[in-house]
Amino acid sequence: MTFDQLQYFVTIAKTGSMTKAAEKLNVVQPALSRTIQRLESELDTKLFDRKGKAITLNESGSAFLQFAEQCVNSFHKMKNLLSNEDVQGSLLIGNMLENKEINKAIVAFSKTYPNIHIEVIRAPKKEHPSIFQFFFGTSAYENTYLKGSLDSAELWQESMSMIVSKKHAFANLTKIRLAEAKDYPFILPCDTEYSNFINRFFELADFQPISYFKTNDQSMLIEMIRNTDCVALTPSYCNIYGHQDDFRLLQLTEPEYIRHIFLYRPVKDAYTKSEQAFWEFMIDYFIEYPFD
Repeated sequence: MTFDQLQYFVTIAKTGSMTKAAEKLNVVQPALSRTIQRLESELDTKLFDRKGKAITLNESGSAFLQFAEQCVNSFHKMKNLLSNEDVQGSLLIGNMLENKEINKAIVAFSKTYPNIHIEVIRAPKKEHPSIFQFFFGTSAYENTYLKGSLDSAELWQESMSMIVSKKHAFANLTKIRLAEAKDYPFILPCDTEYSNFINRFFELADFQPISYFKTNDQSMLIEMIRNTDCVALTPSYCNIYGHQDDFRLLQLTEPEYIRHIFLYRPVKDAYTKSEQAFWEFMIDYFIEYPFD
């Protein structure tokens, strides 16, 4: 059994066509057919049901597909890992978002490109954004600071949630309208671009929140939520510190105001291999990422 046999088999199974598989693999169809016939002979079983030009996986083929996909995927992962060891350099990354999905993506990139040194600065204030090779932020960031001088890629869109303690009157809810909380004290962010974003929700809901406490520290916010009757707004995929049994996240249904998350980089004529690797990795990562 060879790698080509496995890859050819997987491609035929995915396309459902010898013709399409041959085009995708850039091989002639007779050679493809002979390869699959040899594979079936080695396994001593038919993998496809054939009716004229139509070809479909049979029961044995479906069982073998899982094994073949694992082998092919493992090969490509190892090939990428070996080739990625040649990519070296250093990246300085700014991150305006306290976000667990971005953290996971950066860790995954670091494992894939072990010879690229990464430095991440969280919520930079003094540093001018142009010193970074990359910057994670929202659309408000580009519009406010560097409109026209950045290349951007939208990674995902996220809704907002309301966070309350497990003892709160809202704790048994899964969804809520913002107006339902107008009589409760709010924990609000300090004056930043994020606070402007949050204020937009109250404008749409047509009420001024009762401000009980202000902080930009997520762990402080969670501590206040855990020990008071306050409520707060938070992105659905933010970093949540502490035990999730201590609080509840309620989907905000009204107003529905979606936040767009972007990866930015300064516009320039050419990028290093490490810079291009990071850009392409992040875009591919979030295309396939299963948010939970």
